Amino acid sequence: MYETCKAARFACSLALNSTEWCSLVTIYRNYLQAGGSGVDEILRTMEELKRRAKRGEVVAPLFCMARNNIPRRDKGPDATLQCLAPSDAAIVTMQTRIQRELLPKANERRLRVPMLAENDGSVVLGIRVGAASVLLGADLEEKNRRGLGWQVILDGCQPGEPKYGGFKIPHHGSETGHHPSTWPTMMTPDAWAAVTPFNRQKDPLPRKEDCVRILQMTEHAYITAPAGFGRFRHSDSAVQKTMAEAALAIGTELSKQGHIRFRKSCTDSAKAWSTELFGNAVHLREYLAMAK
Repeated sequence: MYETCKAARFACSLALNSTEWCSLVTIYRNYLQAGGSGVDEILRTMEELKRRAKRGEVVAPLFCMARNNIPRRDKGPDATLQCLAPSDAAIVTMQTRIQRELLPKANERRLRVPMLAENDGSVVLGIRVGAASVLLGADLEEKNRRGLGWQVILDGCQPGEPKYGGFKIPHHGSETGHHPSTWPTMMTPDAWAAVTPFNRQKDPLPRKEDCVRILQMTEHAYITAPAGFGRFRHSDSAVQKTMAEAALAIGTELSKQGHIRFRKSCTDSAKAWSTELFGNAVHLREYLAMAK
């Protein structure tokens, strides 16, 4: 996408601006592994940045952290793109996790960067374009620890601050991404919610109780696809071991990708959001009925 969008700027979490991340990319960059090494996309992005530098641009991403606004370069409707996370504490926590969990240890064989169970460096964005506003929750979890999670964002909310009309639910609707004060504090009463599923585990997300909780917040809740990815286990233990070392998950994917499109006038606050569903996207209540 970045290669195609020639006028776009690249932004990422400030947690990736570290010697630990540079070491991680350097170690895995020459690994030839089916399914990629886990750093392929970021490497291609850095290469695209360098290509643009040859045209006189500076080789540097926009680093995102809480309380920063991403600046605009174009003219148009009144718009702001505000970073709400990661917090200072989350950035340090993420950099420590990269060092402890992702960098290979001495005499350890790895074919691919392992998957992180927790993403403290996740970038949460608040977007406002005229009368339209959306909260993109990314994968931010609630930690019940000072300086981390949704509580930091809620503590930064000012009285009388405008609320958001749409919410990309964090962490696939899991309880771990839920804070009970997020919806009443930050969302309008008729706001919509969008969820992406995580099917690559024995108990897919969102679970039934997650769907019920989200539907209690809003009736305008949708999910991009139903559960449909089944785990595959090879009969040959050597092949299965290689798959585990490569951090690969193999299974049957859905035939169509889901897509939810929300639209709203940025000049007329009285007009409601419109919703269009494509592919396997369904209303969350329909998803809940299929899960029973």
